[in-house]
Amino acid sequence: MMQRVSTGVRAVGWSLAGQSLPIVFALLTIPWLLHQLGDERMGFIALTWVVFGYMGLLDLGLSRVVTRQVAVLDRRGDIATAGALLWRAHRIALTAAVVFVVIVGIAVYIWLSGANRLTPTVAQEARAGLPWLMIAIPAAVGSNILRSGAEGLQRFALANSLRMTASAFAYAAPALATAFAPRLDLVFALIAVSRIILWALHWIPVRRLLPPSKHPVELGHMMREGGWQSISGLVGPLMTTLDRLIVTAVAGMSSLSFYAIPQEAIGRLQIVPTAVSLALFPRMSASADGNDHTVGSRLAAASERFVALAILPIIGGAMALIPAALAWWLGERFAAQGTLCAQILLVAALFNSLAHAPSGLIQSRGHARVTASVHLLQLLPFVAAVGVLTYWLGVTGAALAWTLRAVLDYLVLGSLAYRPRWSQRRGSQIGATGWALIIVTLTLGACLSQWLAGRPGALLGASVLLGLATVVAGWYLLLIDADRARIRQIIG
Repeated sequence: MMQRVSTGVRAVGWSLAGQSLPIVFALLTIPWLLHQLGDERMGFIALTWVVFGYMGLLDLGLSRVVTRQVAVLDRRGDIATAGALLWRAHRIALTAAVVFVVIVGIAVYIWLSGANRLTPTVAQEARAGLPWLMIAIPAAVGSNILRSGAEGLQRFALANSLRMTASAFAYAAPALATAFAPRLDLVFALIAVSRIILWALHWIPVRRLLPPSKHPVELGHMMREGGWQSISGLVGPLMTTLDRLIVTAVAGMSSLSFYAIPQEAIGRLQIVPTAVSLALFPRMSASADGNDHTVGSRLAAASERFVALAILPIIGGAMALIPAALAWWLGERFAAQGTLCAQILLVAALFNSLAHAPSGLIQSRGHARVTASVHLLQLLPFVAAVGVLTYWLGVTGAALAWTLRAVLDYLVLGSLAYRPRWSQRRGSQIGATGWALIIVTLTLGACLSQWLAGRPGALLGASVLLGLATVVAGWYLLLIDADRARIRQIIG
């Protein structure tokens, strides 16, 4: 038991490092790149990061499917079939990526060659560098699939070392290129070379762990599940894009920053539940293949409570500090107009964090169609709510719509994930006392931001005390006896 707990903690630690270090790399390199390249060239680099950030769509959703099915096959001891599945998915994803880059690459080349707002020099550099970028994208897709195989085997040290290396390459390659010359074609060339090297770094260890074989693979089921995974991965970014377009149309471009900037910053809090989800997903997938279906439910329920304990003190403290933080970062005017919006988005961040557990549990059972259907059904009501509430309340209404969607998503996924015969309770795995603590913490945070306005030192001290008090209270009110026993085992 102790060994399993320690392994789980190490897995979460590696996953958290793999999720958080890209932010560090970005903070270190983006100012240099912006200074060296200028706004126009930097815009192209930012677009490449966006493309690489959506590998889950470009690989047809197969990376998540590979992780789940490799975990199941590894539990059965069927490494030969796992290897066949991984390398078949690798070939399919590469083929799809090549088709994508050829079609999109031709369209982009035509646009770069025609009338556009780019300076001639930048347009020429982009055209020259485009073939390199077309090489880099399939290499990145292939790396993503191979890394998912390592995650399925629960080799988190390997998988997240590769993920951190990929993040380092993504930012270091452009920075290295600009040290020689601030040219887009050189930047894209180094990005392509680094991605090919990274692909090889994935290929060598994963091929040893999961050698290719000719075992038959159920291709149709894999592709259907991958398609549903892609839909789930698409709807979230689509909602983020649509809500900003609606805010712009209803409230005006001048209001958008008061909504989009806090939303982007607060969204970084998702690295905590994402790390936990990535670490536990293979174990939940493997348990779903056994006779005891309660194992996966217990893992998901525990992760929901642990995430609540980890994220609630941060959100409570941020709720108090957000007016002072916005004023220091973006000025008093921004703080005056954006504080309430940001505080409402912090509530959404809490529910989005909690929803990772039931969502991962459903997908670990091979039911990606369920989560995709839930997200699709939310889309139109969400768009309508953003339009109506923004018209009534401005950007605060848009934040309220986003939060209501997050609450609904959490409640629906929880009711679907935890079955009465598989779980202690259906729906939320946080008890009444835990929800009381959540309400008190959020309320106190919001009140402190008003009571101590204009006194930054006192506000910072009160926020820290609120966070510490929430941790202590959460130990007793959010966790159950089994959770506390696991933590005591880890500590001592």
